[in-house]
Amino acid sequence: MLVAIGFYGVMSSRSARRRNEFGIRLALGATRRHIQMLIVGQTVRILLAGIVPGAILSILAVRAARHFLYGSVSANSLAIIAASVVLVFAGSVATIIPARRAAFADPLEALRSE
Repeated sequence: MLVAIGFYGVMSSRSARRRNEFGIRLALGATRRHIQMLIVGQTVRILLAGIVPGAILSILAVRAARHFLYGSVSANSLAIIAASVVLVFAGSVATIIPARRAAFADPLEALRSE
């Protein structure tokens, strides 16, 4: 829940700062779906930039811990996969509202402010 709230705050802030850009894109012919996919694409890049290195470092840490800890749990890879799935789900849910808000930016308001 904490990840979803934090991720929502980050994506909401990023999309609010780019509201004029989205309005101009809509005025030039982009569809609302294109704007939503732009935000979702950013989310995917952010999630991949965090999950991939985190999973690799976690696997390496588990292998190192097996040498030091007797009877360490072998289900750690399942926990890493489960945590990754939870992060992807939380990130995608937290992106829905900012993406819809950005897709419905008013092109006239964006052009007036430029």
